[in-house]
Amino acid sequence: MLFRSGAANDTDRRSDYSCYVGKLDFLAPSNGGWNDIATLDPLGAIGWTPDDYKMNFGGTSAATPLAAGIAALMLSVNPTLTENEIRTILRNTCDKIGGVTYTNGTHPEYGYGRVNAAAAVESRSEEHTSELQSHSDLVCRLLLEKK
Repeated sequence: MLFRSGAANDTDRRSDYSCYVGKLDFLAPSNGGWNDIATLDPLGAIGWTPDDYKMNFGGTSAATPLAAGIAALMLSVNPTLTENEIRTILRNTCDKIGGVTYTNGTHPEYGYGRVNAAAAVESRSEEHTSELQSHSDLVCRLLLEKK
């Protein structure tokens, strides 16, 4: 799955280090504002810190896997989603941030905005749940007819 993700900071702006070149799909939370992203840290000498976590993780190295994780959540709710459907849902459920004007839903530096995991997952979960319920109802009717 391919999408072009940039980084947004905690002040609802594109992080200044995040490249954009007018071709972003969306931004995902990262550092560049007041706060960073916390992440687990490998134990021992291979880790960055002596602790089990790193509190100052960031960059597109944090933003991109976050966006991929949202796509995985969407697939866990509806495994029939295609790559294009996932990209479209992620784009259409973004929060418009940055205090900028979005033209036709997009902005050259912000793409479609900042990803919204809850909105993206919920957008297709109801449809998939109703499909599953219809299938379940059909199976129950067939079983009752056999009795």
